Amino acid sequence: MAKHAEVLLPEGSRDAVVLNVGFGLGLVDRFLQERHPREHHIVEAHPDVLAEMKRRGWHDRRGVTVHTGRWQDVMKDLPSGAFDAVFYDTWQETYLELRAFQ
Repeated sequence: MAKHAEVLLPEGSRDAVVLNVGFGLGLVDRFLQERHPREHHIVEAHPDVLAEMKRRGWHDRRGVTVHTGRWQDVMKDLPSGAFDAVFYDTWQETYLELRAFQ
């Protein structure tokens, strides 16, 4: 996950706006935060994951916006072309859903 973050946000990316679809355990998000993006958007649908995110303070972190819901429902509310980097790692999605995301 550290390598993913490094590729998505290389050195000097402090003004970057990053989107992660699927928080899960938050591994990549922790590494993305270490690279200090200007904005860090997270889309998450699972209520247990959202509760754990809240418990760990993700909703209160500076520059982090948590979008609650399935990406299929949330994406229409996000500005088109606003993200410098996108990480997509959702649970139980198939290749067809990934193709729909693109």
